[in-house]
Amino acid sequence: MYHKNNNLNGVIEKLRAEFKLNHPYSQNSVLQKDPAKIELEKQIKKYTDKMEKDWKDVKELGDQLFKEYQFAQDQRAKLKQLKVYLQGLNEKLTDEIKCMNQFSADYSQREVNEDNILQILSLNQVDDQICNLQANIYGIRDTYKYTQNRMKTSSNVTLEWVCSIVKQLAEQEFNDIQLLKKCNRQL
Repeated sequence: MYHKNNNLNGVIEKLRAEFKLNHPYSQNSVLQKDPAKIELEKQIKKYTDKMEKDWKDVKELGDQLFKEYQFAQDQRAKLKQLKVYLQGLNEKLTDEIKCMNQFSADYSQREVNEDNILQILSLNQVDDQICNLQANIYGIRDTYKYTQNRMKTSSNVTLEWVCSIVKQLAEQEFNDIQLLKKCNRQL
């Protein structure tokens, strides 16, 4: 039995040594292959490399097309928003044209003179109040500028005077702005 195992071990060792020398997947086997097989493997490698390169090119084109598609979708969404915005403006413009036509129809036949010009210009009390408030706010801002210039140019301006003027103007401007906001809400 020992003799059979010894022979079996010897055969296995010979096969291992021969397998190591002539491994089917090692570089040594290339030398033992026939030229047609070698040429076929080269062509297969060449075609697989070309296929891999073509795949990378196709993937790049696909990525680029996807980016262009995303850009086009973004542009389409922006155009849709712009279209809605323009439709809103168009509706407002149409309303303004109707108001102007109505105004023209109401007042085109009337004669404008000193007595009725204020009646024609002031359509309602809210519009008058808005005009007056805006004029007050601009006047307050002009007074601020005047106070600043007077402080720069005049040496006899007291700090108390400046503080009292600025405080009064700030309170008046705040009240006028609040009232203007209320008037605008009523429109």
